[in-house]
Amino acid sequence: MENRFNDSTKRVKLTRRLISALALSLGLSFFIPGAAPVFGQQSPQAQTPERTSEVADPTQAASPSEISRSFVEAAKRIKPAVAHIKLGNGATGSGVIVSPDGYILTNNHVANAGNQITVKLSDRQEFPARRIGADPKSDLALIKIEAQNLPYATLGDSSSLEPGEWVIALGSPFGLEQTMTAGIVSALGRKFGANNNYIQTDASINPGNSGGPLVNMSGEVIGINTSIFSRSGGSEGVGFAIPSNTAKKVKEQLLGNSGVYARANTGANAPVSRGYLGVSLRDPQTAGSGAVVAELTNGGPASTAGLRGGDLIVEFDGKPVKSPKQLAEIVAITPVGRTVNLKFVRDGQAQAASITLAERPGRPAA
Repeated sequence: MENRFNDSTKRVKLTRRLISALALSLGLSFFIPGAAPVFGQQSPQAQTPERTSEVADPTQAASPSEISRSFVEAAKRIKPAVAHIKLGNGATGSGVIVSPDGYILTNNHVANAGNQITVKLSDRQEFPARRIGADPKSDLALIKIEAQNLPYATLGDSSSLEPGEWVIALGSPFGLEQTMTAGIVSALGRKFGANNNYIQTDASINPGNSGGPLVNMSGEVIGINTSIFSRSGGSEGVGFAIPSNTAKKVKEQLLGNSGVYARANTGANAPVSRGYLGVSLRDPQTAGSGAVVAELTNGGPASTAGLRGGDLIVEFDGKPVKSPKQLAEIVAITPVGRTVNLKFVRDGQAQAASITLAERPGRPAA
């Protein structure tokens, strides 16, 4: 039995009508699209669509009940896969089931080593869990319960997100299980510490939400809630989530290329590697046109392949490059040792190079 949360084109039409209605209610033109960080949020207990400036047609707008229904349906699709995590030290957190045989993504600071972990599902069943591995740099961890035929969530494509999209955060704030809050994607590519690509949202995130999913209106996971900006310790409308594309990469590496690492039962961290070009990047003069090489690491992959300072990288491994942040994300989720084609512009001339990615060292670089 497969319990993935997929949907039909019917929802796409409703979403378009929802956007029209919201734009109309706010009196806005619209387009139809295809402080220090506070961590440890455990409870102490395709093509870009063409934009238009036309005003929404009231006859095509969704009714208030249809708008409400779209949130209800998104919640129904994702809630069965949301887990409540209880730790031996009395703290709680959240997680999301990502496979029918019991693998659960959460935060590293939730499923920290040395804690007894118990997982409570939406149907009230409880299971002991073991820690498969963790990646402290991304603050992600993978745990496992012994169960079969579980409802599980789909990890969506976080690279397709745009500021302004509606999102829903789910989890157990203050131990209140199966809580959902709604907001929008406030910004993308927020940088804190080693992670330079957080999703920012104003969906309410509180202690106990950490490790829970941030989902789009299709019920797909597009982020893992991890931290907030707050003076009070509670939600002030500035929360952050790890992009789902990063979560996919970490999950795959923690599982290993051919099953779970042999040492998973020991609770040790399975290694997570990150692709590395050996360059620092800056924005081009024309926004959205690529990423400019500012400096190169001597002997790094880019230097070895013949790149120079000032080269404008426009394509990486067949994917168009729009910005330094986007390129850094693509490189980070590309397997170490893989040889990729890179296209760039030098002195107005289009050029290409083949680059073999190395392991990313422990310092900030693309």
